[in-house]
Amino acid sequence: MNNEEMEIYYKNRDHVIYPVKDHNMVGKNATLIRKMFKDFTGVISYSLTFRPILYDARIDICIDHISKQADFRTSNTYVADLNDPTLISKVLLWLHDAYPQIGSDKKKFNEVYLKFVNWYEGLDKDWYEKLNQQVEEDMAKEKAKAQENDIINHPEHYTKGGIEVRDFIDSWHLNFNSGNVIKYVVRAPYKGTELQDLKKAQNYLNHLIELKEKEEANK
Repeated sequence: MNNEEMEIYYKNRDHVIYPVKDHNMVGKNATLIRKMFKDFTGVISYSLTFRPILYDARIDICIDHISKQADFRTSNTYVADLNDPTLISKVLLWLHDAYPQIGSDKKKFNEVYLKFVNWYEGLDKDWYEKLNQQVEEDMAKEKAKAQENDIINHPEHYTKGGIEVRDFIDSWHLNFNSGNVIKYVVRAPYKGTELQDLKKAQNYLNHLIELKEKEEANK
């Protein structure tokens, strides 16, 4: 679904959208918002609603609070555009202004608030790029590890024809020598040592023939 289709989808549901204009900025803001409110976990009650970020950069931030003037639960919602480069400052200002209505410990709230502000102001300007780079490096390591495991446990030449050779051998209940004949013959073209593997298969086949000849002679 492209941006235009997403816009039609949400308009049909009376939903105001903010089309994604700057994917990098949207990603940065989404990461920062998650970090900010993760810090506030246990201090205030909140919920974050991210739209499909690839198409819709709208986020709804809802802070639950207990009204001091009435004995019922209400909520304070801030609708934001993740494309906005000043979004974090705006959310911080909104939080600060909304605090008097929040049923939370003032000391804890201020501690978390100032801690995040100090962290945010001290950020390296390239922090997001470095974070993405680290994520990509970690994913590359995981992929390489998975490929290594596949090479060790399920090499490509083991699964030609849609079944591992050892599974085929087991299904036919072949003994050690017969299994090795099959194994070396079918894998020979794919390992780069075809002639050598065919000779190994021949060696096991010759041994099978010798055993069979001895068995016949002893009858």
